[in-house]
Amino acid sequence: MEILTRKELAAVWWALFWRVTLFGLVIGAMLGAAAGMVMALVGLPAYTPIVSGAAGLLVNGALTYVVLGHVLSRRYKAFRLKAERPIDAF
Repeated sequence: MEILTRKELAAVWWALFWRVTLFGLVIGAMLGAAAGMVMALVGLPAYTPIVSGAAGLLVNGALTYVVLGHVLSRRYKAFRLKAERPIDAF
């Protein structure tokens, strides 16, 4: 098993970081606005931070899962990542 160099590790980290950050900001802003409007319509604006925070946490977890799958399956210029199961795995 080869260990990634610092440059290769930085490439993987950057691929994950910018996608999660960008998509998280966009989706989070839309979700926060929607939660604010819904909570205002139902007359509970004080609960907006709780509802939008919980929704953001769930969406960010799902987003990170999807982006991580993409980042791990893509090919980089000088290397690619490969996950293998142990031989004794069932």
